[in-house]
Amino acid sequence: MHNTKMFRTINSYLSEWNPIGVPSYLSEDEYKPYVANLINVLGDKAKINKALIEMLKDIGVEKEYLENGSVIKDVMHATDFLYSLRKSL
Repeated sequence: MHNTKMFRTINSYLSEWNPIGVPSYLSEDEYKPYVANLINVLGDKAKINKALIEMLKDIGVEKEYLENGSVIKDVMHATDFLYSLRKSL
């Protein structure tokens, strides 16, 4: 998959996931700064997971929230989805 298409795919996924709940008209732009890093780590599930956690911390998600079971499940689901994209690189 061409990097431009990959960028759009990942940004779209993050916008739909919208883990911090920004208004939908903002979510398309909210996560763009993190997409390139995610593309760079697509081949390594642990690095994807770490990048997602760092993204959440960077955008202000509290540590206690990150330890919430449903948030952990959401991050793992996102990790699995993004890892599945590695075949398209």
